[in-house]
Amino acid sequence: MNNTILALEKLKSIEKFSSEEWENRGLNPSEKSLCITLENSFNDLLSDLISANNSNKSDKEIENVFGRYFKEIKSDELDTEEIEFVVDNFAEIAKI
Repeated sequence: MNNTILALEKLKSIEKFSSEEWENRGLNPSEKSLCITLENSFNDLLSDLISANNSNKSDKEIENVFGRYFKEIKSDELDTEEIEFVVDNFAEIAKI
């Protein structure tokens, strides 16, 4: 297993939108249902990226997977802090 997959697996194993993570940002946690939706969406993205890496997909195919999930986020339903938190999570994944 390569380092990219290990890093994606590690990120998938942690709760990205937990109350503690919101508090670490100095924010009150968002509604539980939103946190669950975001968590599930990001875990699905991570699973798809892991699968794409395991299948030796091209960089362009991996970008398409990433882009599809990015477009699915309904930013008009999120407040500014939630959008920033989501974008920070996308940025962390993109670095991997």
